[in-house]
Amino acid sequence: MQPITNLLMNAIRKAVKFLNRDFLELEMLQKNSIRNEEFCKRSYLKLKTLLCEELQKHTQYLFFPEDIFDLNDNYESIILINPIDSTNNFCRSIPFFAISVTYLKRNQDALTTASTVIYFPVLNEIYYAEKGKGAWIEKNNFNSNYHVLRLRVSDNADLKNCLAIVEGVNYDNFEEIKLNNIRSFGSPCYGAALVSLGKVDLIYLSLLNFTLYYAFELLIKEAGGIIIDSSDKFICANRYIAKKL
Repeated sequence: MQPITNLLMNAIRKAVKFLNRDFLELEMLQKNSIRNEEFCKRSYLKLKTLLCEELQKHTQYLFFPEDIFDLNDNYESIILINPIDSTNNFCRSIPFFAISVTYLKRNQDALTTASTVIYFPVLNEIYYAEKGKGAWIEKNNFNSNYHVLRLRVSDNADLKNCLAIVEGVNYDNFEEIKLNNIRSFGSPCYGAALVSLGKVDLIYLSLLNFTLYYAFELLIKEAGGIIIDSSDKFICANRYIAKKL
């Protein structure tokens, strides 16, 4: 593991210590949407502040989804942060949400994605990828010991047996390519994680914000996946399915 990846990982783990407690509190709250929304907003802002405090020790250039970001600006290094994906799942105490942090550094004349870390605090799973080094998952096993596994996309080549994740896109768009087995978890991060794990063969997302785009691009490519389209949507798959789309 590269030092920058270790730094990102430690920063996330330190910042999210309170989040599991908040998640449990949300489970216990009465299902009052206004109260839950206010509680989630406070959690989001607290997490954002803590991530800033930790990551500004490395670089002053931090960008969040609501910020204006231009890849062509003359930065030597930047960090892209998505504090909670998805806030809707978090607010409803559904465990499919994650914190995403991605590091870009200047290589010759361009900023390139060097490292990304995606952490699912309730699931206690952390995914990370490094450019040219591969993609990995670190998780607890049944003995409560951490173990690390290399990530590889699936080798399924049969569209009839293709399992796809679709988020924010009309399902009717898939009739022409005969995709029958479709899932949605409400979290693009969870979808990208399942593709990189090889549990899902294809992911089709509506246009991503830049903090998630660069994270997913590195994670899935380093796991052996193919980015099919990233212009007005984000589509990726294993190399066999990609050839058939």
